[in-house]
Amino acid sequence: MTSEDNLRKLEQFVPFPRSVLTARKDGSLTPNEYELYVFIRHGANPYGISAVSLEGLQADFRHKKGWSKNRINKLLIALKKKRFLHYAKRSGRHGSFDIKLPQFSTPDGHITRLSEASAPQLTRSNTITQ
Repeated sequence: MTSEDNLRKLEQFVPFPRSVLTARKDGSLTPNEYELYVFIRHGANPYGISAVSLEGLQADFRHKKGWSKNRINKLLIALKKKRFLHYAKRSGRHGSFDIKLPQFSTPDGHITRLSEASAPQLTRSNTITQ
């Protein structure tokens, strides 16, 4: 087996930081928050970004009784407040949006951080963009 074969196999794995399981065990994350977080993390691209919509998440969790778009939105807000993920302000918006995940190993070996995910980007003219 070549190293290229190993890399192809590793592409199918999504590593999780141990802190997530610790948070679940100590009660910092509820079972529903944990389940939603795991689902979103598994769907992320190699750079720790997952494109989701409330409608899509509701369809994915149709087997969960009581998981309305409102309930899923509340879980997302809780995960954001607990700094397990980040997304731009969405009040009054519909459709898909990007969720950025911290502690995600990118293909170039970088580990994403929430401060990077939530910070505004500076352009060459030093003006702040969101």
